[in-house]
Amino acid sequence: MPALPSFSISAFADASEQEHGLIGWDQRYTQISPGRFEGTVTRLDFGRVSISEERLNVSVAEVTTPPRGKVVLVLPAPAEDSRINGNKREGPGFLHLGGHEINVLTASNTQGYYVTLDDQDLPTLDKRKTGPLCSIEAYPGAYELGAWITSIMSVAPESLQRSPRELGAALPEHIIDRVSELCTFLSSADRKSLTESYAHAVVRKARRIIVARSQSQLTVTELAQAIDLPEHVVRSAFMQAVGVSPLVWLRQHRLDQVRRALLKPEEARKGVAQIAMENGFFHLGRFAAYYTQTFHELPVETIRSVLG
Repeated sequence: MPALPSFSISAFADASEQEHGLIGWDQRYTQISPGRFEGTVTRLDFGRVSISEERLNVSVAEVTTPPRGKVVLVLPAPAEDSRINGNKREGPGFLHLGGHEINVLTASNTQGYYVTLDDQDLPTLDKRKTGPLCSIEAYPGAYELGAWITSIMSVAPESLQRSPRELGAALPEHIIDRVSELCTFLSSADRKSLTESYAHAVVRKARRIIVARSQSQLTVTELAQAIDLPEHVVRSAFMQAVGVSPLVWLRQHRLDQVRRALLKPEEARKGVAQIAMENGFFHLGRFAAYYTQTFHELPVETIRSVLG
């Protein structure tokens, strides 16, 4: 007898909290655009199959990897200035194979659905042809499939109250059948595998250096030297791949490091000044202005919310 489905809604007040919202995923979220963060993850879980809906109200840079052994059908709502591996996101969605990392830059007010299945339930998927990331744009039923998943999530609470056992018995197999049909189509010929742009490859290398040197006040010149490229190439790559300059990216990374520390009680006890300087901010007035502009609260307000 199939297990009864479950339905949950989780709300998050910070990007670093929401990065744990998709169960089993390895993710890192960094807030890019200003605003007081508000996000939710809604999950309908059938065991073998799950559907998650994620909402974000600000632009976030995501490094995201689904669980190994899973195939995820991603159905994002239309949004401008959203990028996947440095390319402008287009089309109704894509397949993302578990265990493969991608970089996403979301737009503000983003919404998306993640249909997660066991790869053993999709024997018609030819991973050699699709690659780890494959657009479903060519599939004739792509938009209809997205609308169907949206409708399932919209009626799920009522359906679970009315007939949870019936829903759990029929719907998972139906979802598997629909996604299997999609996989058969994508595997039948050469399809659009989503590869990273040159600009993103540059940014990916730069981000590794930035993370490795988080405790230092790395400059754009030093960053360019570390990846052995001219500064103008690095600046151009960041603007193309993530829509902001490397200087802004460096600052947002350090602000993210500060905020994560301020949100941990054991770290927050150090005080704002020490945490700021540990992350390369030595002009405390300017730091406070940057922090407030990004997160719409003073650093001391963040500490008070944690320590009381």
